[in-house]
Amino acid sequence: VFDSGVGGLTVHRELTARFPQADFVYLADQAMAPYGGRGGEEIVELTRAGCARLFDAGASVVVLACNTASAIALRRLQQTWIPGQRERLGRQVNILGIIVPTIEAATGLPWTYEGERDRAEGEKKQAIEITGVFSTAATAMSRVYEIEIDKRREDLAVFSEPCPGLAGLIELGAPTEELTVVVNDHV
Repeated sequence: VFDSGVGGLTVHRELTARFPQADFVYLADQAMAPYGGRGGEEIVELTRAGCARLFDAGASVVVLACNTASAIALRRLQQTWIPGQRERLGRQVNILGIIVPTIEAATGLPWTYEGERDRAEGEKKQAIEITGVFSTAATAMSRVYEIEIDKRREDLAVFSEPCPGLAGLIELGAPTEELTVVVNDHV
């Protein structure tokens, strides 16, 4: 499990509970955390380096518990880097992210589902539900949640709110009162 910080420990905890016989390693790149204020190429390179370290340590699957790494680097690494790693290592390796299961949970629909459009191109549908996504600036700019959720549920309006500094406060263990002020400002 790879994250830029320690937030991914929640993902690690769920995976170890679900797969108790599997061996897990958690790698946090706290020296460079958080990734969300960095440029796309730097995020890809930092994510690639973390995944390479885990593959070299024997991992066969890396789960990107970092939302920013999943939004910015995952697809590119899967398409352009993983094939070479399989050849270099002589075994199957893969990288998964957290966006797919998050979208499945938010929509109540499987990733493979794409809703039928009952509106003309460009026509807006009145949303019934609203979901807010607090994220790093890079994740918000990717618009991955808006795009992918709209493919499945056009009645669910999604708004990503970049929250610079929030991840850092969480990583530093800021008191609840301080986090509440920051969260309320973004709400």
